[in-house]
Amino acid sequence: MVIKRKFNNNKKYRYLAGRREAMVKILLIMIFSMSCSLLLSQDNFEEYNLLKNYVLPPNAISFDELTIKDSLFLKDDIPFTGIAYERYDNEKLARVVSFYEGIRYGPMYIWYPNGTPQLSTNYRQGKLHGWFFGWYSNGTILYNMAINQGKYVGDYQDDDDRRQQQELPEYEGDAGSLNERD
Repeated sequence: MVIKRKFNNNKKYRYLAGRREAMVKILLIMIFSMSCSLLLSQDNFEEYNLLKNYVLPPNAISFDELTIKDSLFLKDDIPFTGIAYERYDNEKLARVVSFYEGIRYGPMYIWYPNGTPQLSTNYRQGKLHGWFFGWYSNGTILYNMAINQGKYVGDYQDDDDRRQQQELPEYEGDAGSLNERD
């Protein structure tokens, strides 16, 4: 009789230990998930604040100075490398786009007419590539997603894509100025 009782207690202990282990795993998964979403939120928030305080580089040119021929952006009939911008009638920035040899390559930013950030994205070889952030005019997140060579891939970006994104060509007044956000 005593042996039977010991066996039942041991069985009950194993059952409780198994439940406790399962609860710990579930708790760890929840903490990990919240941490990941918090990190993504932080990236989005930081990007938003950087755009709120963005300073246009002095060597940026107006889109009015560019022409488009065969899908290339040209300045004086030469493929443009640098930063082009547009302003609203109230003189606030409307958009800023980075170009390399006439093709969109690097960051592109868009603002609402009141100056609050609307969109932040990147181009690689003329195609959307990297994180694509968007905000409502009140600053809340509208969307955040990853794009790979023009195709939606979700809200995950491979570390290799991030490394390649950082290896953009450097040219005067473009990627360095945009990435540092003067």
